[in-house]
Amino acid sequence: MRRAFRVGGLVVAGLALVTVLLESTFGAIEPLHIGRLVDFRRIAAASERVTGGPAAWRLRQGTDVLLGGGDYRLEADASGRRRVSSADGAGAGPRRRVVVFGDGAVFGIGVEAEATAVRVVEDQLRRATGESWEVVDLSHPFETLERLPERLKAAASLEPDLVLVFDRAAAGGLSDELRAIRDGELPRAGWGEWLPAIHDVVWRLSHAPAPGDGTIVPVEELVEAVGAARQDGLRAVVVDLGARGERLQGACERVGVPCVLAGSSPGETGTRGIFDPLEGYPDELGQRRIGERLAAGLGELLAK
Repeated sequence: MRRAFRVGGLVVAGLALVTVLLESTFGAIEPLHIGRLVDFRRIAAASERVTGGPAAWRLRQGTDVLLGGGDYRLEADASGRRRVSSADGAGAGPRRRVVVFGDGAVFGIGVEAEATAVRVVEDQLRRATGESWEVVDLSHPFETLERLPERLKAAASLEPDLVLVFDRAAAGGLSDELRAIRDGELPRAGWGEWLPAIHDVVWRLSHAPAPGDGTIVPVEELVEAVGAARQDGLRAVVVDLGARGERLQGACERVGVPCVLAGSSPGETGTRGIFDPLEGYPDELGQRRIGERLAAGLGELLAK
């Protein structure tokens, strides 16, 4: 009997250890988490490409789904952007406008639309200036900043007071899985995806990271596009989430483009939400930290 209990205890302990290892493994590369794959399939089904205009992607009309196992809602407004309930029925009157270009970290994977960093910026600018601000958030999880020069020109039609171009949170760009989902080339579904997904994780842990999909705008090209837009009269700013760090800051200095650091700075590692690619997407606390840093940096620019 005692031997049976010992064996049972060892089995339970072994299962617990395997669970912890799997959770830590999947958690360490959260964009590849099984739940994330399911979420991204739903986001892909709810999204459509846009040709012409400032946006590259938008949500389909009528989109209203729960993601993250019911943790957060993805709902489309009439313009194909994430609906923000706090913005419904907003008061009339003159408003200053911020147009945002960004990826999944800016879009708010894992959090409600009201909890994203750009909404924190909207609130902080309102408090700091005493004026009403409106955020036009064009961010999307599949954003690669493709066609950026022409899209920045198109953004002028929105008559923005500020344009924020977020450099990608992950320096390597879209993962193979996200790219396949985006392009409708991932047929796996249900329980059948567990084994190949685990295989993908093991493969990635034993190989060097992929360099990206070739569509991510290089640092110099991004900064030059923003610089050209500024010469055309657009008050555009680059936002650094920490992925390309000194290289991005250096390019901004050379071209004379303002670059606000809202992510990780040297010496800050592993702080969730002050973006560390190994930590996954920022949670609500992380979004607030990013928003507060960004608002402080923008406040300094507006004061000049």
